[in-house]
Amino acid sequence: MFAYYLKVAWLSIRTTPLLSILIVLTIAVGIAAAMTTYTVNYMMSKDPLPGLGDRTFIVQLNSWGPEKPFAYDGDEERVTRFLTFQDAHNLLAAKQAKYQTAIGGSKDLVYAAKQSESQAQSKEFLTVTVDFFTMFKSPFLYGMPWSSEDDAKGADVVVISKRFNDELFDGKNSLGENIMIGERLYRIVGVLDTWPLLPKFYGSSYEAFQHTRDVFIPFYNQINNEILAKNEIAYRCWKSPDDESVKAFFSSECTWIYFWVQLESAEDKQRYMDFIYNYANEQRKTGRFQREGYHKLRDIQDYLTYEEVVSKDSKIGVWLAFLFLFVCLLNCMSLMTAKFHAKAAEIGLRRAIGASKQDLFIQYSCEMLLLGGLAALCGLLLSFIGLHVTKEAYSYLDAELMQMNATLIAMTVLLTISATLLFGLLPIRKAINIQPASQLKSL
Repeated sequence: MFAYYLKVAWLSIRTTPLLSILIVLTIAVGIAAAMTTYTVNYMMSKDPLPGLGDRTFIVQLNSWGPEKPFAYDGDEERVTRFLTFQDAHNLLAAKQAKYQTAIGGSKDLVYAAKQSESQAQSKEFLTVTVDFFTMFKSPFLYGMPWSSEDDAKGADVVVISKRFNDELFDGKNSLGENIMIGERLYRIVGVLDTWPLLPKFYGSSYEAFQHTRDVFIPFYNQINNEILAKNEIAYRCWKSPDDESVKAFFSSECTWIYFWVQLESAEDKQRYMDFIYNYANEQRKTGRFQREGYHKLRDIQDYLTYEEVVSKDSKIGVWLAFLFLFVCLLNCMSLMTAKFHAKAAEIGLRRAIGASKQDLFIQYSCEMLLLGGLAALCGLLLSFIGLHVTKEAYSYLDAELMQMNATLIAMTVLLTISATLLFGLLPIRKAINIQPASQLKSL
């Protein structure tokens, strides 16, 4: 019987092709606008480390001077996201977390050793400790992270991205090859595979949705070789370094290093909090940490909220897109009403020869189901086009932001069909309540 109703519904659609096409396209445009916007926002807001997000923390120490932090408008509880090198070094040496990483960075000319310097590219690179790759589940296409020994001594080794490997070595296995970073020669020990980590919470918020950095070198390599481009990194100083040298900057109270730890349980978190408070008290005795308390461990979601990585404007954009979908559905309701009004005589005749209201309700619900299915297909197509256009327009953003996963595709189909059926209820109700006598007179 259901197959019969679908056949009758399809014949009904074919008898009013223009109205049917208008209904499908109107719903499809609204769905595409809503789901394109929602997809980008969803990918921005998702958990970048499922299962580990509530166990991975950024360490924030209130190492500021006696005056209020000028950058925070007098908010006592706000502390800088960065640590000084002295504090990062001390926390690394203490080894109080299962995994821990200090993250610095700089910028320099980078090129393959076989290339000429004229082919060099200016690259921002990260300097990290070896736990970085384990903590954040970095996938490797070739090789692996550098060794603990290379990490401790700050060896001249490097991990590069798949994208950069494609540029320099045509995608071939480049392990053992050398690249120049500034004036130093580095040996490639690993090549990262495509890394769908979004948002990239571990660094600057403005990079959260951009491509993965192309170059990673040991943190202590940066320190030992005094590599720093101060105009290319974010830092804050409550007291100026002794002089303009890089060494003086590293030894100063300037904060510029991200420090992340991964802890196993709530008990471990409390133990680590006790540790950093005890550490801060010890530093106070030496004349540092002149403001008490407000040391923080923020998990990933808390930190993303704290840094406002997903802006309120993007959330407002989603609401506006769904409001546009609602308007489209209201217009479709009017089109559906007109469609069924044109079939009033047919409905009256069917009622007169014995069709019940239930029969008509099922028939026209099947018609709405077919229209919703067609609208879902068109809406998905338009959504893919919209995401592709967005990807091309914002090519500096990670392409993963503009890709629908299986969950979003299923959500699009279910939303389209459900909305079509819901907004078709009133037109169907009006249609099946037509009095047969009033229509039979016009036949």
